[in-house]
Amino acid sequence: MKPAQKSAVSYVGRNPAVEEYFKHDGLRTVLCSYAMQASTPKWLGYATLGTIPCLVDAVTAHAEDLDWSDINDFQDVVEVVQYLGRAMADSDCLNTPKDVTGLPFSIIPRDTEHTIRDAIRGQDDAFIQDMLEFGMIYGEQVRHDHRLFFEAFRNNRIQGL
Repeated sequence: MKPAQKSAVSYVGRNPAVEEYFKHDGLRTVLCSYAMQASTPKWLGYATLGTIPCLVDAVTAHAEDLDWSDINDFQDVVEVVQYLGRAMADSDCLNTPKDVTGLPFSIIPRDTEHTIRDAIRGQDDAFIQDMLEFGMIYGEQVRHDHRLFFEAFRNNRIQGL
């Protein structure tokens, strides 16, 4: 159990349908976990300790850090990163809660396509322009990060490699 983190969105988001759930940051975190992860810990929950909202979570294998000490070869790094990418993609697939009562799952959209469609209805051109702009900015950031990584890699500035 640990103090729940305050959501940045809760400071600016004004949606009466979900504001009620922002009052307890542990509940918000639990709902987000069920909405965004295919596998959630069996004992994931929330509580209040005195006046402090808390998140209750089980210790799971994916909560541990990876021991990189034996991963020294570049090919090993590539292989591990591929496995980590697959594991992350699997864990971020939409979850269908089972045997969980008392949580207000009705606020979690289950049909992503309809949710997006409803949100942009009548603003298709603006949405497309936003996606293009995001893609261009993100692509430039990735290229910049890639250059920095390989410059550091080639100049032996990454300890342990």
